[in-house]
Amino acid sequence: MSDLERLVDQLDRLEGCLLALFHKIDHGTEGVWAERFSWNTIGHGNVVFRTSTGWEVVVFNDSGAWDYLESVTTPEGVKFGYEILSRIESLRNYEGGARWTEARVK
Repeated sequence: MSDLERLVDQLDRLEGCLLALFHKIDHGTEGVWAERFSWNTIGHGNVVFRTSTGWEVVVFNDSGAWDYLESVTTPEGVKFGYEILSRIESLRNYEGGARWTEARVK
């Protein structure tokens, strides 16, 4: 397997893991809370979310609208930044629902 094929495979797995995680959050089967600032208390900027399974998801909030994923860190500590996440169309087009925007600060 070439380096490019390995990279594509890793991105596909990352996409699948994150979409499954986001689906669980959106349907209330995965807990999510905000760290430091809730969605509505920050006018614009990064909002850090933590999940009950140990993921960290950082979202740029643009005046109350989900703009983009800034970074995601796995429970094992592997971090993926905007440069990688923005290349995955389904993640680039994802818009968090009410479970995200109503997440309490913990």
